[in-house]
Amino acid sequence: MPIDRLQTHCEFCGRYYLACCHCEPASNICHAKKVVYTDGACSNNGDDSSAISAIGGTLGDAYLEYNWSIKIDDSMDYGQRRTSQRAELLAAIEGLRHLVLEDDNDCRSAGGHLSQASEGTDGSFYVVATDSEYVVKGVTQWYPKWQRNGWRTAGGTRPTNLDLFRELVEYVEDLEKNGITVKFWYIPRRYNREADALATAATRD
Repeated sequence: MPIDRLQTHCEFCGRYYLACCHCEPASNICHAKKVVYTDGACSNNGDDSSAISAIGGTLGDAYLEYNWSIKIDDSMDYGQRRTSQRAELLAAIEGLRHLVLEDDNDCRSAGGHLSQASEGTDGSFYVVATDSEYVVKGVTQWYPKWQRNGWRTAGGTRPTNLDLFRELVEYVEDLEKNGITVKFWYIPRRYNREADALATAATRD
């Protein structure tokens, strides 16, 4: 199925969700699998004197509070080089935080209507959508190998950005201990235009 058919949004609360067989008609959207789109950007990537990095993300298309555009500074990533890879990881972490903060801000509180597939569910399924293969492979494939290898790569070196990978994975593990399923979804950049634009805009502010 094409990626643009896998994602849908609710006309009542404006949130993004994964589509399912119960999501027709559009006014009867299943609210079980909530999606956040994230992106990191960095101008002059890795240049210690001039690099500017930022993150962007979106949970939906209805309200400004569903979008964020944040320039990365030491309050977010203290003492680190500004790079695109760190920005992508920070964007994923921030995306999860927004999913948690906005977990109840959907049709359950917006006066909309839930599909039968959503009734009686707790909505405890989060999807982090990103065009960063580095983030998705890092979390799902590389991180377990590093852990088994004493926090070393196959070449025996310390993994780059291990601190942020640890923060992200530990956050996911904490959520899963509380009954929330978290998945990472690698998407082509053309399907991540909103988050990309938000991240890029923050590098220019």
